[in-house]
Amino acid sequence: MLLKHGLAGLTHKAAAAAGGLITSGLVAQYEMDNTTAPTTSTWRDEISSRDLVDVANTTNPAIVAGGTPTGEDYYEFGNQDGLVGDITGWGWPQDAEARTMFAVMRWASAVTHGYQGVMYGDPTTLEGWGLTCQTTTNLLVSDHWGDSIAGTAVNDDTWHVVANTYDTTDVRLYLDDVLDGGPTAKTLITSGTGLASINEALNATERNGFGIAAWLIYDRVLSGSEMTQMYNYLNDKYVTV
Repeated sequence: MLLKHGLAGLTHKAAAAAGGLITSGLVAQYEMDNTTAPTTSTWRDEISSRDLVDVANTTNPAIVAGGTPTGEDYYEFGNQDGLVGDITGWGWPQDAEARTMFAVMRWASAVTHGYQGVMYGDPTTLEGWGLTCQTTTNLLVSDHWGDSIAGTAVNDDTWHVVANTYDTTDVRLYLDDVLDGGPTAKTLITSGTGLASINEALNATERNGFGIAAWLIYDRVLSGSEMTQMYNYLNDKYVTV
């Protein structure tokens, strides 16, 4: 039985809540229609105007115009592409602080190495927090890149709305508004204060390819109805025609 938001006995059905962007607690909003238009070398956060920039000595990701099922633009990353940012002082949740993360991504095939997805953390200790697809082809949520919660295989060339939460006690992973991993107890999530990364491992050595249209981070755990509202907002905007 698939469990909706971890409540036993509730099977996943078409969400009834209307979609709409939730701004309470939103600390990072990378979307393709932000006020400052994304480029192949810079993606600017709508909340604080902070940039993720092209990784030095790599090629740039491509922007595919109208490429999602709903006709929105998205970034296509190849195995030499990456966007990163120094997040020190950005106010993103760290250590034992509660958080919620959403992303809209598409993985076309099995990953040969590294981490396809989004993450932020400490490049020295490799401790971090993110949503990725690794060599197992499964969706992952990690508090350390060797300590992950694995969900469903997502290398299906299909756009997905993925999310994770940490409520200072348990970690949960969601795939298209369905609980896909957890709850798993964690007493401390160490994310560091150093690096935000798209398609770039925290040690800057591993890249692959995938598509991404949105990445949002909250400094609190959204309620079950809020998770559905955000799923509908992102799904309606990027995925479902």
